[in-house]
Amino acid sequence: MMKGTVHVQKRNLAEKDERPRYRYYVVAKVGGQRFAHGGFSSVRDAERRKRQIEVELAGGTYGKVVEEITFRKYAQMFLDDHRASIKESTFIAYGYDFKNHLIPYFGKRLLSNITREDVKSFKALELKQGLSPRTVGKTLTVLRLMFKHATIDGYIDADPARFVPNPKVPQKKMLCLRLDEVEKLIEYSPPDYKALFATAVLTGARQGELLALRWGDLDLDGGYMYISQTFHPRTGETPPKSSSANRAVPLPPKLVDILFAHQQFTGGDPDALVFAGPDGGHMSAAHMVRDHFHPTLKDLGIRRVRFHDLRHTYAAMRIAAKNLNVKKLQEHMGHSSIKTTLDTYGHLMKDVKDDTGEELDALVFGRK
Repeated sequence: MMKGTVHVQKRNLAEKDERPRYRYYVVAKVGGQRFAHGGFSSVRDAERRKRQIEVELAGGTYGKVVEEITFRKYAQMFLDDHRASIKESTFIAYGYDFKNHLIPYFGKRLLSNITREDVKSFKALELKQGLSPRTVGKTLTVLRLMFKHATIDGYIDADPARFVPNPKVPQKKMLCLRLDEVEKLIEYSPPDYKALFATAVLTGARQGELLALRWGDLDLDGGYMYISQTFHPRTGETPPKSSSANRAVPLPPKLVDILFAHQQFTGGDPDALVFAGPDGGHMSAAHMVRDHFHPTLKDLGIRRVRFHDLRHTYAAMRIAAKNLNVKKLQEHMGHSSIKTTLDTYGHLMKDVKDDTGEELDALVFGRK
């Protein structure tokens, strides 16, 4: 057993007059020497490393070279360690990033030999190969998480990806249909897709939520749609990422009539998908958009928008209506916080006429 002391130290790395930026370091004093490990962004990670060092001191292994390990081997250890603590869909997504992006590039390299320049080169190559900034950013986030745990586990001294920023994602322009275009889309869409397009624009549900919807999730008599699943072709049906995405959305009477007609046409078994593919299974979103949604817009003389813009159109119509309740809009959109709603649609709310001043004037002075 080696003798020594271990404690966690909190440091502010900000320059003078800047907002504090704290990092946590594990400081070990062994044999008259002082060793610092970190810094960690959370005290929990620092405490985990502290406990590991205490175990190494007790076992007499502290300071000895940790087994050199390849990126591929540690990536598998990382996935195995996280399998039970993360959602199945997240685990599948991590596995996809490692298999198709990270391991082909870093797999044979020793984990301890990977540098910040290596990570920057990986980022540049991914972008050069035509991957979107958003996709590359998600992969870098997974890489950063893995390196963070490798640091805590003592395989590397610092995260080489920590200061490699995600690519800047260009803001996609939000397009909303006009009211006359919404009416035209609902009235004149092809019979097989009328209910899907109408539900999208009159509820604001996400594409994956609509493709996972089953007749048992609809209360047509009460006028509500209950969302508790989402569908992705890679992960299948899974619960939404946040609890707020599990929600009840009111159905306008016109939409109820359309769904009743669609139910008569499809049979309406409670376990059956509301918007199914030709074989009764999940509809292909890419096929639906490419071969049906965009051609329908063109045939009806409606400008080309993304299918996701139907969700934005719903929000814009709700905002334009009188007596907007932002909290209700947040709930119906399935946003995790009202900040997300305001950040996404706040610019539309500025165009809503604010009658507060006139209403207050009438309240105070109207009695005269």
